Amino acid sequence: NTALFVGICSAAAAYHVYSQAVSWATRLGSKTPPPTVNDGKKKVVVISGCDSGFGYILAKTLYQESDYIVIALTLTEQGVQSLESYKEENPQGSAKL
Repeated sequence: NTALFVGICSAAAAYHVYSQAVSWATRLGSKTPPPTVNDGKKKVVVISGCDSGFGYILAKTLYQESDYIVIALTLTEQGVQSLESYKEENPQGSAKL
């Protein structure tokens, strides 16, 4: 049950990022600036499988967005070190990883 829940959460986060990208691309074509989050509320996202592949890419992508707190779950210490080194190389102000 836990694996199914985490999988559903990961899929929901991926769909959210995809839908935002489509929305922003549509708005960029209409000369209106993309939406910004100024209300100070952050969204918490839990992503499993962040050692490599889709989970790793999704964690990095959401980390770049300043309105997310990313909880990245890894299986190995190497996965943790990889995300930590990415975080040190790309400081994002108030973003959390």
